[in-house]
Amino acid sequence: MKKYKTGIFVGKFFPLHNDHLKALNKICQLCEKVYLIFYNHEKIEEKLNLEGYIYYPIDKRIEDAKKICSTKNVTVVDFKVNKDYFFPTDYLKLKEDLFNQLKVKEIDLQIFGEDDEVNYKDYIYANDYITCPHTKLSENVNLHASIIKPDLNKYANYLPSVVLESIKKLNKTKIVCISGKSGSGKNIISEMIKRDFGDTVHIDIDILAHKALKNNFVKRKIDTVLNDNSIYDELGNIDRKKMGKIVFNDKILQDKVYAITWEYMNKEIIKTIRENHKIVILNWYNIINKNYWNENNIRIITEKDYNERKQYVIKRDNISPEYFELREKNALNYDDVKCDIKIFDISEYNKELIQEMLNKNA
Repeated sequence: MKKYKTGIFVGKFFPLHNDHLKALNKICQLCEKVYLIFYNHEKIEEKLNLEGYIYYPIDKRIEDAKKICSTKNVTVVDFKVNKDYFFPTDYLKLKEDLFNQLKVKEIDLQIFGEDDEVNYKDYIYANDYITCPHTKLSENVNLHASIIKPDLNKYANYLPSVVLESIKKLNKTKIVCISGKSGSGKNIISEMIKRDFGDTVHIDIDILAHKALKNNFVKRKIDTVLNDNSIYDELGNIDRKKMGKIVFNDKILQDKVYAITWEYMNKEIIKTIRENHKIVILNWYNIINKNYWNENNIRIITEKDYNERKQYVIKRDNISPEYFELREKNALNYDDVKCDIKIFDISEYNKELIQEMLNKNA
């Protein structure tokens, strides 16, 4: 007879990896019956799937876990949490809801990863708990989902084959990020890739920014931050040039407005990526500061002579030289940005090199 009657292992398991299985095997050895609890909170799931790392919805995670646990003394549980409850603030309410769902009065044992003990030992659902040591990837880095998600290829060996196969099927789209200063040729290179590779979607994120400023929810949030009617045109729409003169001179306001518009833009990007096209091109000067830059398949920076860019942008955007200089003053510095390809002229565009890199990072 085993030492405990019931045990639980609670988490988001995004994704379920080898250390999770190690902990699960450990508690299975001690308990007659084990519940693998998927903590399913609508707001948390939305956040996870907007991070841009991998798309792996909880229904699929649960389905895969059931396949993996089919030969174990484990019941996989979808614990749907009231959206108003958050752990650990509502710990007692959550515990009551979980026990009601499991139809039990108590749980004997709970298992944590070793680094969770400090945060969660005062909030255990069971009468007792144990911890399971993590796999050390290096002297200061332990195996953890937050390490795996941004670099799935590197850590694929730490995932069960069922999980890895599901993630790859759900994330077929290859991401090409193109960045560079205004007027450096990002759109031209994007359209050349779209022309050459088929089933390719080109997202000009600056166009998304224009759309964002027409969204009523975004406008209300920006209005709360700036509280300045001078940013509106005669039709009641936000005038980017007028707003630019305010935010380009105030870094704090600039960051707040960027955060508001990015929330809208990122949802649109995620929506397109989830359509599983062959390639999605993310074209934006500021993409180097988003998680996509280090998670994608190819990173391209476009460059062009300053004076040539200046003449082109002033004409294209119908702006004054002074406004161009104001934008340039706030422009990003690309000198130390790591990339895969730098293109100084469209004649340097190399279809074969891009194809090679897409294959390499598949």
